[in-house]
Amino acid sequence: MNKNIFLLYGSEGLLIEEAVEKIKKKYLKGGSEEMDFIKFDGEEINSSDIIDSCLVVPFMSEKRVVLVKNASFLSDSKSSKKIGEEKLANFIEKDFPEYACLILTCEKVDKRKKIYRTIEKIGFIKEYKINNQKEKIQWIKKRAILYNKNLDETAAAYLAYYTGDLYQTENEIKKIVFSVDENKVIKAEEIEEIISKNDETNIFELIDCIMENKKNLALSKLTELFKKGEKGILVLHMISKHLINLFCIKIAGEEVEKIGEKLGLHPFVFKKLKNQANNFSIEKLKYALNLCEQLDFEIKKGRIDDKMGLEIFISRL
Repeated sequence: MNKNIFLLYGSEGLLIEEAVEKIKKKYLKGGSEEMDFIKFDGEEINSSDIIDSCLVVPFMSEKRVVLVKNASFLSDSKSSKKIGEEKLANFIEKDFPEYACLILTCEKVDKRKKIYRTIEKIGFIKEYKINNQKEKIQWIKKRAILYNKNLDETAAAYLAYYTGDLYQTENEIKKIVFSVDENKVIKAEEIEEIISKNDETNIFELIDCIMENKKNLALSKLTELFKKGEKGILVLHMISKHLINLFCIKIAGEEVEKIGEKLGLHPFVFKKLKNQANNFSIEKLKYALNLCEQLDFEIKKGRIDDKMGLEIFISRL
């Protein structure tokens, strides 16, 4: 195994960036980055450039570190042919020098590809993602501690619910910790006016209006989302996911308290869903899910405009 070949991928770019910095810190001596580190854009590079860079002997450090960001050739067949994936895979497997460190980063990978299987066999692969709200909440609480602040469970849950990826979450944590008093446990009500809600959050607000039967307000929020360029199919997907959670809660009966854990929901979110579930019968939720399925089909087939379809959907609930 060559532990100096890294494939870091996943949906959380912040975690990947931090992992890259740890590797650089391990192999690059202070002040040597200009000489012994090179970064490439995976969308534009070819295998020969990567190979040639890996073959350069380090000048001041233990390893020469070569970073390829956005290595789309790990998932995209067209990019693979363009870069010369076969040539790079063979180099990694047979000729990779001990004095080099290669880091490839991307969002998605195709595990069937030769280059993935080669790195899996001789290198190091790790996926960086947050699997559910509970994981995100724990990450938020640990992150706040790095800034010598404590968020209570509800505050962390609120922040997890109303932020998107960890880049945005990290920025909001910074705003919060620098806006509150020292030596204080931060509560949810203190951060409501501090954080900037993202477009995904605006979709959550739209969903809340739908589930609480505030149809006029829901239609108004839908119009705002489309003005911002939001895709109707994404809005429909998130509504469907929300309805599935409500359905699971509704049919759980006496087991309802256990279903939150099975769905990976934090009590903050679970309580909101339980309250919303009271507004629906099982039959009404089945009807709503059937409407979602029909609308998804009609939008994808081009039979209806996505905005008009969602407006009709909201009106019919």
